[in-house]
Amino acid sequence: MLGRICLISLLFFVPSATAQIGSPPAYPQAEVRMQLPPPVSSMGLPNVVGAAELSNYLRGDITFSGGYINNLYPGSGNRTIDDSTFSFQPGLSMDRTTDRIHETLRYAPAFDYYSPNGSLNTVNQTGNADFQYRFTPYATLFIGDSATKTSTTWSQPLPSGSVSGNLPPTSPGFIAPFAPQISNNAYAQFAWQLARNSMIGLGGNATFLDYYKPSQAQGLFDSNSRSGSAYYTQRFGSRQYIGGLYQYSLILATPVSTTGPANTNLDAHNFLGFYTIYFQPSLSVSLGAGSQDYNLTQSSIKPIRAWAPIAVGSIGWQVPRASFALNYSRLVTEGEGIIGAYTSNAGNLSTQLQLSPHWIATISGTYSQFTPVSEFVMNSTPGGHTLSFAGMLERRLGVNLTLSVRYQYLHQNYLGIASIASSPESSRETASITYHLSRLLGR
Repeated sequence: MLGRICLISLLFFVPSATAQIGSPPAYPQAEVRMQLPPPVSSMGLPNVVGAAELSNYLRGDITFSGGYINNLYPGSGNRTIDDSTFSFQPGLSMDRTTDRIHETLRYAPAFDYYSPNGSLNTVNQTGNADFQYRFTPYATLFIGDSATKTSTTWSQPLPSGSVSGNLPPTSPGFIAPFAPQISNNAYAQFAWQLARNSMIGLGGNATFLDYYKPSQAQGLFDSNSRSGSAYYTQRFGSRQYIGGLYQYSLILATPVSTTGPANTNLDAHNFLGFYTIYFQPSLSVSLGAGSQDYNLTQSSIKPIRAWAPIAVGSIGWQVPRASFALNYSRLVTEGEGIIGAYTSNAGNLSTQLQLSPHWIATISGTYSQFTPVSEFVMNSTPGGHTLSFAGMLERRLGVNLTLSVRYQYLHQNYLGIASIASSPESSRETASITYHLSRLLGR
C-alpha cells in the first residue's frame, strides 16, 4: 500500500513541479546545478576506474569460470565438505542516452556445475534496469529495479561491491549457503532544484526476499519491506550541503514454514539531519544523525514501541585510476532471513585501483552486526554478525578478452542458528575468462 502511495505521489508531484520550473534560473548550468548528496541518493557511490564505457551501445559477454569452494556447507556436522565448481555465464546489456533520457539494462543467467556434488547443479538468473528522465536541467526522475534468482551464496559476487551513502530500510542478515531464493529491489526518486541553492525530493523503495523451497530453508524467514521518504537540502557556497530527511519504513518477516512462529511487523519513522562536503568534485564526505520511532508487533507479544538513535556516514572518492567508497549505518531494523527487531551496525567498503593500462585490482568487504532490541520476540535469534570479503585481480588481454582471479571469504556467527554453529567460515577461489562484444545502437 505504501509503495502505491509513493508512486501516486510522484505522478501527481512531477507534472506540477515541471510546470513550475519550465524556465530555469538565469545562471550557467555548470555553476547552478546541485549535486544529489549521498544521504538522499538512491544510487551508489561511484567506484569504477579505467576508461568509461561509451553510451548508446549494445554489449554482450560470455564468461567461463572454474574454482574451488572450501566448506561447501558451513556448519554441516563436524567436518567440512569441499567441492570444485564450473560456471558458464552469458550476459547482455544496453546503455542508451539522449538529451533527456539515460537508461541501462542487463540480464545475465549463470549455469553452475559442481563436482563431485552434482546434485547442486543449477541455473541462476540476475537482471537489473535503471532509468533517468530529465524534465528540465533541474528536475530529474530516477527509477530502477534489480532481481535475482539463485540457489547458492556463491553464485553472485560476495560482497556485491556496490556502496550507497543513504539510510537503508533493511540490512543484509543471515546468508543461507544453499537455500534457493528470489530477491528484488525497486526504487523511484524525484529530485527538483527549487532555486540556485535549494533542492527537494521524494523517494520510494520496495524489496522482498523469498526462500521458495521451504525444505532447504528451515528456521529462516522471508522478508518484505516498503519505504517512502521526503527530503530538503540547502547548498552553501559550491561545496557544502546541509539538509533533513524523513523516511517511513514497514518491514514484514514471515516464517518459511507454515508451522513456524507468527509474523512480525516493524514500522519506523526515521528523522535524519545530514551534512555533505565536496572537497573536490571527485571527493565527498557525508555525515548524518537523527532519531527513530519504531513499533514492533507480533501476535504472541505486546507491541514494543521505543525511540532509538540513527546515524549514517560515507566517503566517496574517484579519479581516473583509483576509487574508494566507504559507508556506515546504524538503525533499528530487521535482518534479511531472521526474525525480530535488531540494532544494526553495518558498513561496506569498495576500492579499485588501475595498476597499469591492462591491470585492475579490486577489494570489497561488508560487515553487519545485529543486537536484538527485545528478548520476548518468539524465535528471534540472540544476535550475531556477518563478515564477507572479496579481492579480484583483472587483466585485459586485447580488446575483447579479460582474465581475472578472485578470492571470496564469508564468516557468520549467529547464536541460535545451528546450521552455522560448528563451522561458520567458507571461502571460494575462482579464475575466469570473459569475451566481450559491443555494437553501436542503430547500426
